[in-house]
Amino acid sequence: VFRLGAAEARTLAARLRQAQAATGGSLLVTVSRRTGREAVEELRAALAELPGRFHDGSGANPYFAFLGLADAVVVTCDSVNMACEAAATGKPVHVFDLPGGSAKFTRFHDDLRAAGIARRFTGEIGTWSYRPLAETSRIAREDPATMYHPTDVHIGRRLREKRIALGMSQSALAEKLGITFQQVQKYESGANRMGGSRLWDVANVLGVPVGYFFEGLPGSGAKPAPVNDGLPLSRQTLELARAINAIPEGEVRDQVVKLVKAFAKTA
Repeated sequence: VFRLGAAEARTLAARLRQAQAATGGSLLVTVSRRTGREAVEELRAALAELPGRFHDGSGANPYFAFLGLADAVVVTCDSVNMACEAAATGKPVHVFDLPGGSAKFTRFHDDLRAAGIARRFTGEIGTWSYRPLAETSRIAREDPATMYHPTDVHIGRRLREKRIALGMSQSALAEKLGITFQQVQKYESGANRMGGSRLWDVANVLGVPVGYFFEGLPGSGAKPAPVNDGLPLSRQTLELARAINAIPEGEVRDQVVKLVKAFAKTA
């Protein structure tokens, strides 16, 4: 659990004042409903004389409007969604560290820094560029087959369709799987291939059989090949399923599936 109390708010405010003095810009500051009142009042008092606007958490949050107006963004490290939304702007993202947290959050922020998206906020506002996360996803969706294996692209597309149908964000899926949102993005674009155990975990989270991901695989004919979810799912099983779905003749494919099932029952 992260801690944002009065002391942390004072430190954050001091760094924001330092950044404003160096740049001469205005501050657009908003807190969330989870922010404690002590922290809110510390920030309000410390930033009151500076140009800009302070939103105390009452009413609709103007965070997205602030993102659109900002030249650079500062976020606290306790929200994956907030950081992802900032990273979708393509603007420099500065992350203010808070005490507490978990290995999951550490990996997430390490990935943001490694990708050149974010840096730690120490009171200085930097200037750098990167491909926005939303832009990366868009390019992969528009023509991923030119970059990645078509089977992986198809599996990723099926994953994304089901996730969106469930109203689940990439960050929420990543949290359930214990991975970063960037890994989910790579799975959905087909950039990364899912191993058997990972596909099994994803299927369980989304509430679908493993065979769902192979339905309608391009080049496999009109009838999707069934996948026996009772088979032990290993890397070899996944590769076998990919190979079966690549068979263009429907009748041949069905016979191969029956043969595999027969072998599985006698094993």
